[in-house]
Amino acid sequence: MSWTELLTEPRRVTGVYCEAPSLKGFLIEKIIIETSRVIIHGDFKTPPSPLPKRWAENGYTHASARISASGVVILNMSGGPRTGVDRNNCLVGSSVNLCIEESGDTWSPKEGLVFPYKILSCESSFMTFNFICEHIDVTVEGYGPSAV
Repeated sequence: MSWTELLTEPRRVTGVYCEAPSLKGFLIEKIIIETSRVIIHGDFKTPPSPLPKRWAENGYTHASARISASGVVILNMSGGPRTGVDRNNCLVGSSVNLCIEESGDTWSPKEGLVFPYKILSCESSFMTFNFICEHIDVTVEGYGPSAV
């Protein structure tokens, strides 16, 4: 099963990428922790191929992602992002390997309905995390070099 099949709205990713992009080599720009939600901003290692027409017309060469984990019930995190921006205002730095999978545990919003929890995890030499949550959503946008 592809990780995109575990998303609330998989078309937000599969509509841009023909196939699910790899979660290996993801550059995390920032992590925002709220009461029961975690938001991760960063870049996929590679842009979609072929580039969406709108991206090509605008000179976009990078794929930025916003990963939102909502209904977080367990949050374990150590370390933090090691990224910055280059002189073209593009994200650079040390990447991580992300993983999105189903948990063996379930949750029920209403009687009779049962859904598996999702796990969003990261492993690298400088940062690790596990977020166990009800929903994961990802949006993808293109961007390109710009003068700072």
